[in-house]
Amino acid sequence: MKSNTYILTAEENGLGGFEDIIFDRSNLGFTPSESHTSFQVSCEGLDGGTYSVLFRPKGSRSHVIFVEGATQNDSVLLEQKFLFDEVKITFVNLGAGAAPKVIGTFIMRGF
Repeated sequence: MKSNTYILTAEENGLGGFEDIIFDRSNLGFTPSESHTSFQVSCEGLDGGTYSVLFRPKGSRSHVIFVEGATQNDSVLLEQKFLFDEVKITFVNLGAGAAPKVIGTFIMRGF
């Protein structure tokens, strides 16, 4: 099984929080639904906050909430049953020392 891991750091939004992180063609070089079936995500640097994982189904314009309130001790796995064009990570209740980093691993199809 082949996989690709990407590490993205959230940027401050100027309002005391951080921008969402989106894994899509613009920063991956591919659309996940084209060649990948699963995606595992974890986060670091939340300083007590939580993250949520959303995905945009293939061909859709809207995101679907997959998991809300995950901590940096949690890993989230979107399994093979979903075809998605992008994965979005949002953050809430981050501590003053937060510096969110998202580690995302895409698992490639076996055929």
